[in-house]
Amino acid sequence: AASITFTIDVRPEFTVEDYKGLALEGLSEAVEDKEVDEAIEGMRREKAEFSPVEREAAKGDYIKFSHEGFIDGTPIGEIVADKPVYAKMPQTWEEVGSDQGLIPGLGNQLEGLKTGEKSDLEVEFPADFTVEALQGKKAVYSVEILEVRERKLPEMDDAFFESQQVKNLDELKERINGWIAGQKKQQRQADLRRQVSEKLNGSLEFSLPESLVEAETENSMRQVVMDNMQRGIGQDQLEANKQDIHDQSRKTAESRVKLQLILSQIAEKESIEVKDQDMTQFVFNQAYQSGQKPDQFVKELKKDQNRLRMAQQSVLFDKTLEFLCN
Repeated sequence: AASITFTIDVRPEFTVEDYKGLALEGLSEAVEDKEVDEAIEGMRREKAEFSPVEREAAKGDYIKFSHEGFIDGTPIGEIVADKPVYAKMPQTWEEVGSDQGLIPGLGNQLEGLKTGEKSDLEVEFPADFTVEALQGKKAVYSVEILEVRERKLPEMDDAFFESQQVKNLDELKERINGWIAGQKKQQRQADLRRQVSEKLNGSLEFSLPESLVEAETENSMRQVVMDNMQRGIGQDQLEANKQDIHDQSRKTAESRVKLQLILSQIAEKESIEVKDQDMTQFVFNQAYQSGQKPDQFVKELKKDQNRLRMAQQSVLFDKTLEFLCN
């Protein structure tokens, strides 16, 4: 007679103990005057005007220049024909001294140059640079300075305060203090959750259901691929690193599944439940992040019972972590 064998995962047996009163080191929520001053300076920089100057470029200036890059004498345009911004440009802009430019290390070498001057500048592309053909390569860029512009910050006068919708400097500082305090509170909570998660995961060892790990691995891999594609990583490079992506995603999945199982048990012990107001807050948060109307988000959520179940689980895990942090 024919026989059929079924392989099913069973819930692992373990007991969570000593999960209350974990020793945690919380980040400070205190706002320093220096942080407020730096934020105001950032606001002024955003509203700065740039005026042409006839002098050597200084840090913070903006330079308009032309460039052509070479690697071992070969024009970069022949290496990455579809990426002219890294190869040859009749004109482009860089902030002097900035490390945020398109070409790594180029902005740091523009200081001291004047309009009309030409120079050959050496750069080295990082090993993880977004353009695969340039990764780890040394290049020489022939540049010609077309214009130097000086950043002029606005005065902190009535016009500036009006643009920030405040009456005076004290009111502006008070508002910024509130913003920074809110950010620090979020950072503190995120760090406490990280500490709790690490302590819980390190406190127990048990076998994980393979089906849960595989499903979470797939989710993690999809997220990694999406993030890398948004950064400009090509399909060929992703395919070449497929095994590394899988291995790292599985490691992440194992940690997540383990934590979820532990949190589920703690939630059961502490009678932590997902209530209507919890799901309402979840819906509003998710709808806001996705740019949808809450009603539309709820309709889509109800169509997919698996997605709804995962949302409820996510809220339960969040409530349990919050309980442990407090």
